[in-house]
Amino acid sequence: MTKKTAARPEVGIDSYIVGGMSNAYSKTLQMGECERLKLKKETAQYIHRMTADLCVMAAKADMEFLAYLIDMARIESYDRAHDQKLDEKMSVG
Repeated sequence: MTKKTAARPEVGIDSYIVGGMSNAYSKTLQMGECERLKLKKETAQYIHRMTADLCVMAAKADMEFLAYLIDMARIESYDRAHDQKLDEKMSVG
């Protein structure tokens, strides 16, 4: 009996989650500059959402230092997702 798998997205953050890092990395090599910048922004937005949830979970479990570290990652991902230079490069490309 053969196992059916769901169709995988060609490009986007789902490539990292569904297809694994090596599959997604090979796809990014084939992308144009504008597509790579868009993926970078989407990845940062995804990490921001995930770390926000993880930070709350860690804080509720009285893991203060872990919550602090995760919050630093959340702040960094927010900054990357809202990088003005990245937006300018995307609008040019």
